[in-house]
Amino acid sequence: YIPEELKSQPTLLWLVDNATAGATLLETSYITGNIRWQADYIMVLDQQQAVFDLSAWVSLENRSGTQFRNASLQLVAGQVNRVSEHRPEMERPMVAMRMDAQMPTQETLFEHHLYSLPRKTTLANNETKQLQLIAATGLKYAKVYSLAVQVPNYQTAELRKSSFDVHLRFTNQADNGLGEPLPAGKVRVYQRDSAGQLQLVGEDQMAHLPTGETADLNVGQAFDLVAERRQREFRRLGERVIEMTNEVVIRNQKREAVTVTLNEKLFGDWQITSESHKGRKSDAATQTYELPLQAGGETTLRYTARLNY
Repeated sequence: YIPEELKSQPTLLWLVDNATAGATLLETSYITGNIRWQADYIMVLDQQQAVFDLSAWVSLENRSGTQFRNASLQLVAGQVNRVSEHRPEMERPMVAMRMDAQMPTQETLFEHHLYSLPRKTTLANNETKQLQLIAATGLKYAKVYSLAVQVPNYQTAELRKSSFDVHLRFTNQADNGLGEPLPAGKVRVYQRDSAGQLQLVGEDQMAHLPTGETADLNVGQAFDLVAERRQREFRRLGERVIEMTNEVVIRNQKREAVTVTLNEKLFGDWQITSESHKGRKSDAATQTYELPLQAGGETTLRYTARLNY
């Protein structure tokens, strides 16, 4: 026997008492799951100058089991904590589907940011749709070649070759054509070849970028920059004190001059006792060198470090 009130599908039944004369508009809101979004960025580098064009797209995925027709779309970016019996909901972007909102472009919401899209959209169940979020042109960026190496604190005759990471950095501020908070997302970087075709040159995941902050994207390794490392001397000065001399030869096979950043990661309590190029202690474990290289040129860094560990 199946009771008459038992429903075979999830069903919501309401009993509403309208105490006023005439029709009344009733608005309901509820939290539903399985609607997700992410931001995807396209960064197109200029061939001649250190500028780029940026476009951001929202990839919206509906796995909720229902369709949303002609809905206004609002996206909450930030670290929104949700309580769940099955899995944590930390850092999942939230979606609000409204039917009658008057929507600004972006506003602060609690400790997050709310992005409201200007056009309504229909999102079918099991559909993934892309909608444009922003577009900007002529943004300035800096290209940085960097290499971070953990320096061994033991005697070794090993010759180590390394490649430099390529970082693209740009600042999110009004005088650089931006100035609005950008939600986290994947950034794909393109540049046109000699025939004018766009080619993918790298990609990275960008964290939430507040106004005034700088994005640092690691988009790959430089083909034409090589570093060779040798330990030239090693001396034990005490039970827990050593002194070593390291040499790094850097070759630039590019047709243009560049400046590379070398981050030497050292153990324990250390100090540099001599160096061929002036460096700086950028943090408690790192000695940083900025080294200019001419096109087709080579430079040799040699330094001695005393470590107490």
